[in-house]
Amino acid sequence: MESPLTAEVFQGLTNLPRNLFLGEILRCAHGTEQTRLAAANEVEDSDLDVLPGSLLLPALDIDVQPDVWVTGPSVQLLVEAKGFKKGASFNVEQHPRELLCLQAHSGGRAPCSC
Repeated sequence: MESPLTAEVFQGLTNLPRNLFLGEILRCAHGTEQTRLAAANEVEDSDLDVLPGSLLLPALDIDVQPDVWVTGPSVQLLVEAKGFKKGASFNVEQHPRELLCLQAHSGGRAPCSC
């Protein structure tokens, strides 16, 4: 149920003025402040891939499935959306796996997981 809701929200955000809506979400998200602010400033020129599928890190046998993959001119974001209901949280290994895959797939851009 979480994935369809994520897709609906982020598809809608791509059609609204990005700086005012998605940019503000990024400014308030968790993650490295400098990178989040850069991503918010670049959001108009960024590509959003909602439910992009798997990111693989074969050397460590890691497979991550981000909710949204945002590629900006200088920033690469991995968005993991969590709901409000009980149990909607990261498991202990999820965030470290996502950070490793993000680093490996950032293409020289500043990586940030939100």
